[in-house]
Amino acid sequence: QTATTPLPSDPSMRLVLSIDDDPKVPSLITQELEDEGYQVVGATRALEGIEKAKQLGPQAITLDIMMPGLDGWEAIGRLKGDPQTRDIPLIVVSIIDNKELGFRLGADEYLVKPVDKEALVNVLQRFVGRQVLVADDDPMVVDLVRQLLEEDGFAVRSAANGREALDEIARSQPDVLLLDLMMPIMDGFETLQQLRANPETRDLPVVVFTAKDLSPEEREELQRSTS
Repeated sequence: QTATTPLPSDPSMRLVLSIDDDPKVPSLITQELEDEGYQVVGATRALEGIEKAKQLGPQAITLDIMMPGLDGWEAIGRLKGDPQTRDIPLIVVSIIDNKELGFRLGADEYLVKPVDKEALVNVLQRFVGRQVLVADDDPMVVDLVRQLLEEDGFAVRSAANGREALDEIARSQPDVLLLDLMMPIMDGFETLQQLRANPETRDLPVVVFTAKDLSPEEREELQRSTS
């Protein structure tokens, strides 16, 4: 780690990963975004950035194209081809104006340098704050939710049971959890109990969707702890 690319220290701030071989760029983005509630971590090589994306689960990634070694085009393919990182909003920030190729490879937005603060903040506001985690053991349900929400700009992650959901939330907390109740290993009720017992997840919005025929007691319990 360098002085300009610290690991995230404030969990209340939204994390942005800046991948650019110019170390001044993360510092510049930090100056532009920290007053808006963002914390920026930098990486000066594409491979380093890909590893940090997996480790940190940032809310967004900005990516330069012209970098030594692995370039930005290849990095887009790897980030969007990996289940761990494919749902992270990816914003290309480059002097190369080739938006068509960027979008075709999977970039979510493409900005041409020099980028002013207003443009960058506007783009981030479109993507950050729209992270959804779907906890359901039925992959068909997950795929359907993904299709429905991604059309409207939501980034969707998934977990097959409550234990996986808690692990995903610990790695990177979403803005809302869509929670099935009937799941193996850990069901939705126990998942909710653990979420509400943890101060860091007590206020996480949770929306239950289920085929379970709820008893009056179960419905009352859910009304107390879900959105």
